[in-house]
Amino acid sequence: MPISQKIKDLVYNAWTDGAPCLLATQGPNGPNISPKGSMLVFDDEHLAYWERSKRQALENLGHDLRVAVIYANFKAQRDGVLESGFLRFYGTAELHESGPVREAIFQRLTKREQEHDGADKGTDQSTMFMHWDLLNETIKKLYPRRGDQTGVFMVQLRDPAAAAEVSAAIDAMFRNSLAETLTETEKAFQLSFVAMTEAILLAIQAVSFVVIVIIMAVMANTMAMTARERGSEYATMKALGFKPGVVAAMIMAEALLLALIGAGIGMLLTSPVIKLFHAATVSVFAKMPLVAETFYLQAACAAVVGLVAGIVPAIRAARVKIVDGLRHVA
Repeated sequence: MPISQKIKDLVYNAWTDGAPCLLATQGPNGPNISPKGSMLVFDDEHLAYWERSKRQALENLGHDLRVAVIYANFKAQRDGVLESGFLRFYGTAELHESGPVREAIFQRLTKREQEHDGADKGTDQSTMFMHWDLLNETIKKLYPRRGDQTGVFMVQLRDPAAAAEVSAAIDAMFRNSLAETLTETEKAFQLSFVAMTEAILLAIQAVSFVVIVIIMAVMANTMAMTARERGSEYATMKALGFKPGVVAAMIMAEALLLALIGAGIGMLLTSPVIKLFHAATVSVFAKMPLVAETFYLQAACAAVVGLVAGIVPAIRAARVKIVDGLRHVA
């Protein structure tokens, strides 16, 4: 029985409507039910979703491909869209880890699902987890002295408020031993890595400010030369009745226009440049999102550069005397 367009729309908008589809699977450890916000109707006979978490549901599908999908939306029932508040789909799953079907599913996901962490290239792939026993066995063969050792232990607390006490107790157990420990919260552990990149961030900021100052100096020089060459034109305008404020405003407008054109070109190049920079520094910066604040800062810096570069030539042109400006022609 083909899936109607009404049901297709309901499933596609399930997450937005607050009624995400539930995927039921069965495995060696028992059944599992998990919400899938990316669930959509692939064609008239198949549902599809983007497996992001790759946990129990995917593990169960490795043992048993039989699945059930449940959609529950009582609001749709009250609004008369659905006769029943439930929709149930049963079938056998197909796994597509690559190929055209996988790409077709990704292209049909909502923007939220496509940009969600783990959906595609935005996934942090700098960390890999593996079974310690298997790794240790290989290490003992290759590097015997490094076998049976662990660099980091992760301890889960029942009460997060007791983190300080537990950390102190663990460090006390190994004090004055051959393997003294430094126990800290996950947040502090991650911040220690952030601190390592602080010097890089400071260097980037310093270079950015220097570049802005250089651009400001170059543009100020350009506007000063332009105003100097057009001295006679400004004098002629004053002789024709243009007020000094109008002349100054024209120079300021020209400076702002040049700055904003440059900023526009920079904004267009921002996305590809960040992608190239991120690809080259992915080992240091796992994620480098491009946010709207970046473009706001670019526009603000361009406006400041334009104002600073044009204010001195504008004041000079406004104050120049008609006779002196016309004499400049001769």
